[in-house]
Amino acid sequence: MAHLNVRKRQTKSGLKWIVTQAEWASGQNKVVERKLTETVLSDLGFSVNMTPAQAQAHAKKLNALDAIKRKEQTSKVRASERLHDLALIENSIIPVELSELFVAHMSENWFGGEYNLRKQVQHWAKVQAIITKLNVQPHEYFKRKNEFYKEFESLRMSKSYIEKILKVINMWGEYYAEQTKSFFKKLPSPRGIVLEKIKESSMATGLGARPMTLEILDYMKNKMPSGQWEYIRATLWLGLRPSELDAIIENRAKNLKTESQRGTKIVGIYQAKLTGVSKDMRWKHIPLIHPEQMAALKDINSEVVIKPLVKTIRNYAPSDATNLGLYSGRKGFTDLMLELGQSLEDISQWMGHASVERTWRHYKNKRRVNFKKLG
Repeated sequence: MAHLNVRKRQTKSGLKWIVTQAEWASGQNKVVERKLTETVLSDLGFSVNMTPAQAQAHAKKLNALDAIKRKEQTSKVRASERLHDLALIENSIIPVELSELFVAHMSENWFGGEYNLRKQVQHWAKVQAIITKLNVQPHEYFKRKNEFYKEFESLRMSKSYIEKILKVINMWGEYYAEQTKSFFKKLPSPRGIVLEKIKESSMATGLGARPMTLEILDYMKNKMPSGQWEYIRATLWLGLRPSELDAIIENRAKNLKTESQRGTKIVGIYQAKLTGVSKDMRWKHIPLIHPEQMAALKDINSEVVIKPLVKTIRNYAPSDATNLGLYSGRKGFTDLMLELGQSLEDISQWMGHASVERTWRHYKNKRRVNFKKLG
């Protein structure tokens, strides 16, 4: 009976993984080298279901990585060699051909709408950067999960963004394992103390951006390029997610509608991220109760709104206003509406939240005191 034999052999260039096909006869092992246990094989990414060609290809990748690690242990590595090594790493961790097939696989099996599919592909680009930097293969994801968590923390990722990234990481792991007949165990979500550390790195809000205020917005007026200040104003006065405003800019007819109730204009915003409910339930409605809100809607309808870069926002902000980002406008919406005398329950509904608790926990600036003066 034929079987795969995986072993390490001493060569002139060092230890290398060798994969051959050997024969078993009457329970006697005719192969001189010791056969690795199934557990060790799985940890290395091999599987009993692999064909000889698949196992040899996988061994070739392991050898490439081992060769790079040996070079990195030396005191000096020439620049040209390092560039070659990085190319080896990237191609061994994420083969170009397989990456392209994976994107096609996502497209064929996606049911969440074209906008969300584009977001998935963007997340895939981020995932590739992370797993290439960590130099980790799918069969190592679970074992090296703490390295992923530390990377999430260093990147100041929010909890919600990590969930999106983990989804794509595990999709890739499953796809890679299926294509190569190799071992894979899902990378779990961070929990407990690890999750708390990650949340602290993103300012404990799950969003990682400082709330925008009217004072900061007024300071930036007439300083930012035309259309970009209007973008920030729209996110602040309407409480929009950047992704929602981006979708409106791309297709206003599909993602925005208006109506009137009791003499007040109501703007409807389509929430593409709510894939778990029917399309007619994905709309949130915001009453335009302030002239600035009407002005923001006019800017959107006039197509003068342009999405700024985060560095542009920070370049034109006051020197003491740190950690501003595209989400800052939405982060400041709750306190702005509270200052205007609106209830937290209504604000939560306008933001499209499933509960008032989420609005209070993640969007109320606890350092800002809201109150009404008597008389």
